[in-house]
Amino acid sequence: MTEETFSRKDLQLAHRIHRTLLPHRIVTERIDIDVRYHEMNLLGGDYTTVYERAPDRFLVCICDVAGHGLSAALLAGRVNSFVRHALREVAHPCQVVEDLNSFIWRNFQGIDLFLTFFCLEIDLRGRTIQYAGCGHPPALLWSDAAKRCVRLSSQHVPIGVLPEFPEGCEISSVPIGSGDLLLLYTDGVIETFGRARTLFGIARIESILANAEEFTESTQILDATFAALRKFRHGAQTDDVLVVAARIL
Repeated sequence: MTEETFSRKDLQLAHRIHRTLLPHRIVTERIDIDVRYHEMNLLGGDYTTVYERAPDRFLVCICDVAGHGLSAALLAGRVNSFVRHALREVAHPCQVVEDLNSFIWRNFQGIDLFLTFFCLEIDLRGRTIQYAGCGHPPALLWSDAAKRCVRLSSQHVPIGVLPEFPEGCEISSVPIGSGDLLLLYTDGVIETFGRARTLFGIARIESILANAEEFTESTQILDATFAALRKFRHGAQTDDVLVVAARIL
């Protein structure tokens, strides 16, 4: 059965259901987190979750399933349920990464299904971010103190490529402070095509974050990012685009 078999009404309902996976904006005295998602079609394979595991401690995960459409959306939904359950019990991001890789390998090996994934924990009391990534584009952290952007790069291959990570899961840590901006995104952002087949790239996102003083809210960061994408894009959207923005207060 192909997507063409389903009626427009079916796909629109599936779209609405898939949209419920996205977290709502979170605003506290110490952090402001928001999410924006533009699918290429009605159904997409990008997903994110934000989980408050304790006061002043937030786990943020973002995922990009290979492919588009119904199968990608279904797998994204399955990843969502697995990750949300796992986040209640894990001690750090590496546990999420390793458990998810084992789950995907155990259930989907042999059918060439894989996904990129990035998980980080924001510790507002300890003023640090711990993170582990699997083939996902680097998260970007604008440091207000240093006045520069730091790339938090993935340390591992995508989820589902190997039964386990050869060297084990590596967790990294960076300090954070008031005024810092954090951006997670899927490759639909940096692989947006402009004229002459140029790519939007990471440097353009970094130049947006460099204007940190203009953004008092996370929604403003998203507005600026998507406005820049619309201005740069030449032709139709070719991939799903998901962005998570956080401002440390």
